[in-house]
Amino acid sequence: MSQRSSISPEQLQVLYELSLSIGQGKTLADVARTALSSYLRRLNCSAGAIFRRQETAAGQVSYERVDSIPKNPTRTNSFDLARDCIPSGETVAADTAFQQALPKTGQNGSSHYHLFDLPGFGVLLLIRSDAPLSRPLRSELRPLNRKLAAACRHRLAKQSVQQARQTLRNIIDLLPQHVFAKDTAGRFLLANESFADAYGVTVEEVEGNTEPDFSTLTRSTTRHDAEDRAVIETGNSKHIPEKSFTTADGRERTVETVKIPYDPIDTNGDAVLGVATDITKQKKREQELEETNTLLQTVLDNLPAGILVEGPERNIQSVNQRLLDLFERTGDPKTLVGTDCEAALESFKHTLANPDEFLERVNDVFEASERVEKQELALADGRKFEWDYVPYSVQAGNANLWMYRDVTAQANREAELRETRRELRASNQELEQFAYAASHDLKEPLRSVSNYLTLFSDLYDEGETLDEQAYSLIGNAVDAAGRMQAMINALLQYSRVETTDSETEQISLDTVFEKTKLNLTVPIDDAGATVTAESLPTVAGDQQLLVQLFQNIVHNGIKYNDSAHPRVHVGLETGDTTVPGDHSLDDDTVWHHLYCEDNGVGMEANQADQAFDVFERLGRDDGDGTGMGLTLSQRIVSDHDGAIWIESTPGDGTIVHLCLPASV
Repeated sequence: MSQRSSISPEQLQVLYELSLSIGQGKTLADVARTALSSYLRRLNCSAGAIFRRQETAAGQVSYERVDSIPKNPTRTNSFDLARDCIPSGETVAADTAFQQALPKTGQNGSSHYHLFDLPGFGVLLLIRSDAPLSRPLRSELRPLNRKLAAACRHRLAKQSVQQARQTLRNIIDLLPQHVFAKDTAGRFLLANESFADAYGVTVEEVEGNTEPDFSTLTRSTTRHDAEDRAVIETGNSKHIPEKSFTTADGRERTVETVKIPYDPIDTNGDAVLGVATDITKQKKREQELEETNTLLQTVLDNLPAGILVEGPERNIQSVNQRLLDLFERTGDPKTLVGTDCEAALESFKHTLANPDEFLERVNDVFEASERVEKQELALADGRKFEWDYVPYSVQAGNANLWMYRDVTAQANREAELRETRRELRASNQELEQFAYAASHDLKEPLRSVSNYLTLFSDLYDEGETLDEQAYSLIGNAVDAAGRMQAMINALLQYSRVETTDSETEQISLDTVFEKTKLNLTVPIDDAGATVTAESLPTVAGDQQLLVQLFQNIVHNGIKYNDSAHPRVHVGLETGDTTVPGDHSLDDDTVWHHLYCEDNGVGMEANQADQAFDVFERLGRDDGDGTGMGLTLSQRIVSDHDGAIWIESTPGDGTIVHLCLPASV
């Protein structure tokens, strides 16, 4: 006879009722409690429990109680014996052996416990206070236990999904972004609280409806629906970088939206999932930053200094227009932003007078990372710059500020001031000479006049007839007065050299020499002198003053000459010119070195500079001349920014050297 034939109709009815009770309940705990309640009531059991199998990542198996009846069973020997049979922290192999040994029955006194396998889920524990369940009945419970295990697994899976959904829902509702999902009909399948708040409604009012159903805000719904359908149909995501709208409370907002295809599990058809990030504050900050940068760039572009801001990676972060203007570069300063600073410096090298020296100095300053100011920089075109370096710290590291200023005008003014001071010192020296001449040299003829007239007054009474001696005294007084007049005229002529208003012209020195010879025809003929010249260059100067200059020098060569055949020669030195240390010439000017050589009496070397003093005649006491010729010549050469000096040896003649600016 089969085991089923040993099951009474009453027991079959029990099994049927048990089967109906399995799977009822919304949660796993509900399913477990409903089934346990039916098992205990219909199988006459005093206690029971359902355990869920759990395996850790380390491979250890334990069983967690899902529910029991009673809820908190009293600790009894039977329950403890049954619980001790269930693995706790065992290996998978030990648990497998445990499952293969089920069902298992144990006894403690008059009570019995039964452990049944719930395949794929866990274990069912039933305790009876009296006789155990019959073997046939235990066998018939196997399909019911499998059904119970399946019901528990299903509820556990569904519960896990629901928990995951709720967790996801909670996360989505906490997001500041607007999250939504729509189907092809424009119906919202999902919306979070941020999205609903923007419309001034609840999530419940959004989900299941289309936008016109819950919103009175003016939107381009047709365009949005077309975008959504395109994403669904093509399967391609869409990025909308910027979209503006007005919220329910009237605020203007800007969002960045990403839409992707979405296949909802619990609905038929395709959908689109969208996430819109509110970038209003970001856009406002970007606008404020742009306005600040525009203002800063405007300020930088209007500064008198050229500015270059260098970032921590030695890349250019900002350049103003003035810097490009200073280095005569065209284009927009923004084109240099982001470029390597060293590479940019290389592109500027051709504008510098000493580029390698400048780059070496820049690298030294950069390595020292200490502030420096007013560093000189000479440009190839002659301009002069000053530059400053200011290191400072930013979050990403150390940055550098470089400032350049054109100080050419200032340098020129300073040079002019130095030249003015030099001229003032020279003028003061001349004034001192004038004062000396007025107080000393001019007194000599004045004393002579006074002495002759005093002697005349002492020797002759009023009305007395004048004799030859009287006329001699009067003649000597007149001669002394004439010398004084000549000296005064020479001083006046000297003082007028600087005040000439003649403009600089291109003057042929050949023409100047011919006029000089013509003006000196009488002294040349009287002395029987020979005056010659080489082919002379053209210079920049004043013709009248240059004629006077050559006339004074040539005349001195004739006058200070006791040779039977005086000779004076004017020539041009073609080699390098060495100017005495007390003279200086502008290095940027081309100069002609001329000389006037005679065979006169010459002079001592220590008298060469003295010869240029006012009224200096180097020992001559005749009445020929005032001693102002070389003084006047020096003044004329100085007025042409040139140089004049003398080489002479007693008895071997004199060479007067001249340096005059060449014509342009």
